Amino acid sequence: MTSKVSVDLIDTVTPMVETRVREAARRLPHLRYADIRLEVTEAKGAGSENGTPKFSGDDYGFALGARVLAGDRMIAPGYVGQTLGTADLADLDRIVREALERAYRRAMVNGEMKADARRSSGPLGESLADTRLHPVEVRQDTVAAVYRVDPRTMALTEMVRYATDVSRQVARRRHGRQVQLRRDGDRALARALRVERGRADRSVVRADPWAPARSSPSTAR
Repeated sequence: MTSKVSVDLIDTVTPMVETRVREAARRLPHLRYADIRLEVTEAKGAGSENGTPKFSGDDYGFALGARVLAGDRMIAPGYVGQTLGTADLADLDRIVREALERAYRRAMVNGEMKADARRSSGPLGESLADTRLHPVEVRQDTVAAVYRVDPRTMALTEMVRYATDVSRQVARRRHGRQVQLRRDGDRALARALRVERGRADRSVVRADPWAPARSSPSTAR
C-alpha cells in the first residue's frame, strides 16, 4: 500500500474494495445491495492581491461512502460516510470492511422500524414499501483521464508568478482600487475539458479555483 494520498491510489485499492463488497454480499444475511465509493482529490492553488503574492499551496481530499440495502421483513437503506487521511492508508482494508458492516446494521434497523410502522399505521402504513433499485445490466470499465495539461504537474512558483503578474496589471487598470484575483494553472488548463475517469462510476479532472485532479470510482453489487 502506498504511503501517499494521490489519485493513483484509486487504481491500487480498487481490487480490494471489489473483494470486500462481494464478500459482504455472501456473508451478511438479507443484504440485497451494497456499494462503496472512494474519492481522492489533489489540488494546487495560488493567489495574489494588487500585485502582491497572498498564498500558494497544495492539498488533497480523501473520503469514503458506503450504501447498503438490507432487511428481513422489509428492505431499507443504510449509509456511512467518512473523511480519511494519510494515517488511514495502512488500515484502509479494515476501514472499508467496517464501513460496509455499519451501513448494513443501519439498514437492518431501518428495515425493522419500517416494518413496525407499516404494521401499526393502518391504511397509511400501506404506503411504506421496500427500497429497491431498478435492475440494470452490470458493466465494468475504466475511462482514462485525457487532458492537455495535468493539473498535478503545474509548478507552484509559476502559478504564483502568473497570479501576481495578472493581479498587478488589473490593479493598475483599476487605478489602485483593491482587486483580488485567484489563478490556478495557465490558460490551457483553464480551458481543459471535463474528463471522466473511474471504474463503474464517473469522476473528473478539471480546472476550477483549486484545480483538482479527481477520481471517484465505485464498486457495486
